[in-house]
Amino acid sequence: MPTQPKWNNPMSDLDLIKALSWFHAYSNETKTKRYIKDYLQMFKSSLIPHLKNVNEYVIQDVSSAYIAHLITEGYEIPESAKKKFIIALERNIIPTLYKTDEKKVAKKPKPKKVNKETIVDIGELESQLDTYIASGCHDKSFTVYKYLHGKNAKQMDATEIKKWFKPLRSELEDALKIGVKYKDIRESYSFLTKPQLKRLTKYVDTMFMDCDKYMKEKRVSRTTKKKQNGTSETQASLENHLVELTTKQ
Repeated sequence: MPTQPKWNNPMSDLDLIKALSWFHAYSNETKTKRYIKDYLQMFKSSLIPHLKNVNEYVIQDVSSAYIAHLITEGYEIPESAKKKFIIALERNIIPTLYKTDEKKVAKKPKPKKVNKETIVDIGELESQLDTYIASGCHDKSFTVYKYLHGKNAKQMDATEIKKWFKPLRSELEDALKIGVKYKDIRESYSFLTKPQLKRLTKYVDTMFMDCDKYMKEKRVSRTTKKKQNGTSETQASLENHLVELTTKQ
């Protein structure tokens, strides 16, 4: 592997593109795993005892590994790229690195069937959440309630969305707390100011309220339809009975 070049520090967007291109050309899987391990040791050392051996790491997003290496080496990368890196690290990389409890895996219940539409909804909501964060936690043009209505989603869709985002809501709540116990989680959201973090927490709460509102309307709608169907059936039964009496006479 050729000697790693020296790039400008702080890095511009162009510097970062050049660096990533170089890593893509000359790095390998072993180094990619090590880049993530080095970053975690430097910035999140408390997690190390709970993670797998570095040889067991599976890093799907290699660009995040390269950015982790640059940060570990002291490079200041563009803020927008740093925000995306932190989100990718917390949501997509670290959760896959924890040690597996074999006993729990053996007793793991069969996964529930989730309809395909629910998965699509969650994926799009994740994207909308990223857009909201990128706006500095100001853009409120998207609402879950309108989205569910537009999809004519089922109650189950709204329930699954709440389940999916519940861990995130807990994380955000912890990130707003003080004390050594919450240091790591605060660092995970250090790319947000405290007002932005509060607005993000409120945004997720609004997502939950939208789901509740939609489910309530769905229940009312189903109850109304049942009553209408029941009334129609009763009326038809009475009409048939009258016809039978008339025929007998």
